[in-house]
Amino acid sequence: MLNVCSDTPRTIMDLLNSIPVRIFQSSTKYTLTPKDIYLFWNKLDETRISKVVQLGLKFMLCTLTRGIEVRTMEWSEIDYAEGVWIIPNSKAKNGRQQLVPLNKRALSILDEIRRLTGQHRFVFGWNKLLNIDETTKVSSNNAMKETAFSHALRDNLYVFDMENKFTPHDLRRTGATLLTSVGYSREWVSMLLNHKPKGVTAQVYDTFDYFEEKRAGMECIQYILDRITSAKTTDFVPSIKTLRSEFMAKGLVFEFLKEEYYSKPVTECKPDFQSMLSSPVSYTLSYDPVKL
Repeated sequence: MLNVCSDTPRTIMDLLNSIPVRIFQSSTKYTLTPKDIYLFWNKLDETRISKVVQLGLKFMLCTLTRGIEVRTMEWSEIDYAEGVWIIPNSKAKNGRQQLVPLNKRALSILDEIRRLTGQHRFVFGWNKLLNIDETTKVSSNNAMKETAFSHALRDNLYVFDMENKFTPHDLRRTGATLLTSVGYSREWVSMLLNHKPKGVTAQVYDTFDYFEEKRAGMECIQYILDRITSAKTTDFVPSIKTLRSEFMAKGLVFEFLKEEYYSKPVTECKPDFQSMLSSPVSYTLSYDPVKL
């Protein structure tokens, strides 16, 4: 127990009392607000988090995927020609292969991480030497440790200047909430999250992959993140209500469902707001999902 004597110099007492202590609201389940997302995305570079972990956290929010799926993601699972990440049965939590459509923001992150790990097995792989110095040449990398994302966030939460602490899994919850808030179907969100289907019909009889709906969801996430992260300051970050109004007024969910939207040149299919849109994607897949 620290006992500060009464005759301790006043200047020292004042110094101790002046040390700021950041107190976060505790929550086991938290959904980031648009302003939280702005701070998280734009202040990551100010943290002491390694670049590989930073990009992994951003990728989680862009794709709504699980931490373990991102940590063990391999370059061989990415089909760049189709803009798809193939999560095999062995890695999917529900044991069912998942095709994750990649929007332009997600592909941009992969392009950035490629210069660090592109020669190795794991996309967001871990190597102690590479973590210390990004320019170090290493012969291999390993899957990131289970606690890498959570420990990195926990030790750097003060940088984001938020009132609530959050975990990596909250990024997935946040993405799902953003989608439903703008009118994207909750049932489609469940498919996008690759949750185990409920009911005999969904589990046994309905074998449709709903890829178009998933792709539209990823485009919705891209639009939302573009709107939020491009704001000049937190004062200009659009609210959920504003984003919802934009989606409803422009029919964006249905626009992103149209095949013609992806067959047009990018300059012709941009919404009124200037956002980075995904590259056109064809539907002649370069792999056979049944054989994977």
